[in-house]
Amino acid sequence: MKWSRNYESCLKCKTTLFHHKGHGLCTKCYDVVKKIHEVENSNDAELEKFRIKYIPASKINIFKSENIQSQKEIIKKEIENKSLKYIKQYGEIESENIRVDIVKLETILNEISRRIGNNDNLYTNHLMSFNSHFNEKQRKIIALKLLYMLVK
Repeated sequence: MKWSRNYESCLKCKTTLFHHKGHGLCTKCYDVVKKIHEVENSNDAELEKFRIKYIPASKINIFKSENIQSQKEIIKKEIENKSLKYIKQYGEIESENIRVDIVKLETILNEISRRIGNNDNLYTNHLMSFNSHFNEKQRKIIALKLLYMLVK
């Protein structure tokens, strides 16, 4: 079954996780492309709003030393990285034979923990049991479910 009339999956993230929105893109990727287009066409004042949202405080001085076009490129990369990182991981795990090890699970769980306001790495030493209690297929399912929580 096709994901859309003309495409098997999203052209950008390569998944069928979200509905088709247009031009071969899912709803998430379409919105990312739209934001990137807004950055490309923004003036200095509008660019500042994107800088505040997407550039970490630790990189502000380096960012401000760049020319406007370079600043736009940096913001576009940050938008794509932040927006599509976990969707792409989901697609890779779903479609390919990628091993899901404890490091990958730990990374996902720590990101969930960070998003709910807990910056401690709660799972650092507790994931060894995943290898002994779950087989590869089960770890893959767990990783997909956790990534789904991050991208929805």
